[in-house]
Amino acid sequence: MAAGTAILAVTLRGYSRAEGDAVRMAGLVARVHQLLAVHAGTEGGVPCPSGTDVGLARFDGALPALRAALALVREVEAARDAHGHAHHGLLALGIDRGDVLLAPDGRVLGVPVARALRLAVLGEDRGELLVSAAAREGLELPPGVGGHAGRREQAERLGFGFHHIVDYE
Repeated sequence: MAAGTAILAVTLRGYSRAEGDAVRMAGLVARVHQLLAVHAGTEGGVPCPSGTDVGLARFDGALPALRAALALVREVEAARDAHGHAHHGLLALGIDRGDVLLAPDGRVLGVPVARALRLAVLGEDRGELLVSAAAREGLELPPGVGGHAGRREQAERLGFGFHHIVDYE
């Protein structure tokens, strides 16, 4: 068991409702997974297999997970597609922290994984980064980042509180 592990879940906004070019979407998912591995590694995190389109990584704390998430968002949003269009709001991300089990195959299991995934899905319609109250506890927000309690009602219906983190840079 790994106590106090932070989990970062990343999904493509609208992926579950996407119709059309499956090859293009698969390419985007693969690219996001690659970038997650790079940014997680930079912050001391470890990418974890999910077996789905959702990218997962585990960290020793919430601050490295938040830094990796913000770096990932910045890189994706700075990129342009073949037509020169920006990818603003393409990602939805969730971060939670708690005790997890590390499976021999590299998967990570536990309530924090489920909560991070739910937060990512909850933020899908707006391309948000949502951070649970457990992950937010004791976390000093880096410069350029603020928090507010928007969408609390939806999260409480799912059974947990959260903080909405917005990158104001």
